[in-house]
Amino acid sequence: MSILLGDQIEALVHAVDKVDVGVPRGAENDAGTIGQARGRMGGEVVSSEVSFGLDDHARSLAVDEDFAEEIARDFDGGAVVEFAAQDGAEAHRTPLYNKAVMRLFVGLDLAAELVRTLEGLLEELRPTARIHWSPPANLHITTKFIGEWPEERLPELNAALASIPGRQAIPVHIRQVGFFPNAHSPRVFWCGIEAPGLQELAADTDRATASLGIESEKRAFSPHLTLARIKQKLDLQPLREAIAAQPSLDFGQFEARGFFLYHSQLRPTGSVYTKLAEFPFSK
Repeated sequence: MSILLGDQIEALVHAVDKVDVGVPRGAENDAGTIGQARGRMGGEVVSSEVSFGLDDHARSLAVDEDFAEEIARDFDGGAVVEFAAQDGAEAHRTPLYNKAVMRLFVGLDLAAELVRTLEGLLEELRPTARIHWSPPANLHITTKFIGEWPEERLPELNAALASIPGRQAIPVHIRQVGFFPNAHSPRVFWCGIEAPGLQELAADTDRATASLGIESEKRAFSPHLTLARIKQKLDLQPLREAIAAQPSLDFGQFEARGFFLYHSQLRPTGSVYTKLAEFPFSK
């Protein structure tokens, strides 16, 4: 029989991921570069002699997620293959992509005041480098990348997340910036996160989702905010100078009192993150 590919088939691109924001457990991610790099992620803090290190041997969930969003394709309607029977029977259409499958992740939202502060920073830095800057509204702290999940099984996932033990509010401090994997061949421009108790939340979330068959994390949790992605070699000296000119790289603090389940969709204008459910820490 002959096989005719529908127009949408070329949009059917699967993340090589976990693709974290998923390569299949490689990456949000260049899965090979980011997900498997060795050494210290925060090898250089651009404007401070004190390195705010992120362990790149430990995969950064946020970086993984961003890379996943780069290579995943989310579109309305499934790609279709039409099979035309040689005996003249009517062709039938078989969906290759289940449009009821959603790309999901779990994370913390940022306080509105802190988002405004980071938005001001990005407005200052954006003109200095033609790189892929993150929209301030998309900034979040990923605690667990779930990946593709059937919409019909959302109640199961919500129940598993609701079973995570309660806890006190988590203090989150956003400070310092740097490049990953290093300042010489950067792929990600990041902002550091200090949050006592966040690692424990990520571990509890991993255990809860593992009960549903979702792959457990194999590397240590290393949170950060992805301010921009760098896809080609550029002169970043103007960006470094603009960072050095900042009066402070302490962007503020807030208390996280719960976490969210997010739906990630890639649109022509960029990624869109929608909150599907909220899970307060206090039970």
